[in-house]
Amino acid sequence: MRIDARIEDREALRRLRRVARSAEDAGPLMLAISEHLKASVERSFDRQAAPDGGAWPALRPATARARARAGYGAAGPMLVRRGDLLRSIASDSGRDWAAAGTNLVYAATHQFGRDAIPARPFLGLWPEERGEIEEDAREWLLRGAAGL
Repeated sequence: MRIDARIEDREALRRLRRVARSAEDAGPLMLAISEHLKASVERSFDRQAAPDGGAWPALRPATARARARAGYGAAGPMLVRRGDLLRSIASDSGRDWAAAGTNLVYAATHQFGRDAIPARPFLGLWPEERGEIEEDAREWLLRGAAGL
């Protein structure tokens, strides 16, 4: 199936060309998106829940006791003993990509679970960040069309 369209409105063509030119380097938009991705991870830690809203599984009693003995508090926030994992979350972006994540090997165990350790997903997009990214993208496209 093929659809051909012809636009003869000079102003519309001019705006479409501006949008196309601005899309060649979406770096500013990608930077904003990467910051939203990082904020989404931080929100998971704050809410002690996965980005889909599901609460993280409670600590097993033995784990809570071990945390208390080690001085971290039995009821302290999960995935935060010294704060290394949370502090390791970084964002980065380029002309056409955005990312946030960690380089800590043990993060995968917490994200996906392993053996007796249940998954406590922290990477992903909360609905709030998804909405903000969509709004940023709309504004970016409109600015491109306006030539700003």
